[in-house]
Amino acid sequence: MSFWDTLALPWQAAFTQAWEANCAGSLPIGVVVIQENEIIATGRNRISEMYGINQYIAGNSLAHAELNALIQLPDDLDGQNVHLYTTLEPCPLCAGAIRMMHVENVHYAARAQSSGTAELLQKHPYISRGITVYPVQNAILENISLTLLLHAYLVADFGLSAVESHEKTFPKAATLALSAFDSGSIRQLVNARADAKTVLNSLAASLEN
Repeated sequence: MSFWDTLALPWQAAFTQAWEANCAGSLPIGVVVIQENEIIATGRNRISEMYGINQYIAGNSLAHAELNALIQLPDDLDGQNVHLYTTLEPCPLCAGAIRMMHVENVHYAARAQSSGTAELLQKHPYISRGITVYPVQNAILENISLTLLLHAYLVADFGLSAVESHEKTFPKAATLALSAFDSGSIRQLVNARADAKTVLNSLAASLEN
């Protein structure tokens, strides 16, 4: 069984969104919202794209994956049985948006070293009200998410310091991101129009070696 096949459907869908964001030149962060085991909204980071589609935000610093998923939800959503899955720990902007849309369950695949605010979702008197947070459950998935993110920073030509800052806490992700950037392996997957399954299986194999 491949690594991809071990993942629950929400994670497969969220990382599909993240890979689409990466291929479009935005940060590789993806989100899905699940209710009663069905996907009711998807979103991906679109900060580096010129145009949005339908209700999506694009082309500015507010075009976060969580926001692009949350704006598809109705204002009267009963969030008790709603689960948001994101490939990266929500930032303060997204934590507030999750609270405002009454989504009561939040899962994240990877910790965000500088911008992650899961603590707000767990402890802040207002934002944490009624929210259950499910932290990182899969170390390989976390390293894959961070590898893609750090690689995107390197591609954007402003990320070496960001990679170096992750070397102590996430050495595998930092090393793999640098290696993939130097070899061009992730760029080759983009050019080949590889799907998310192929990408995650490839990165998982590299991390396990």
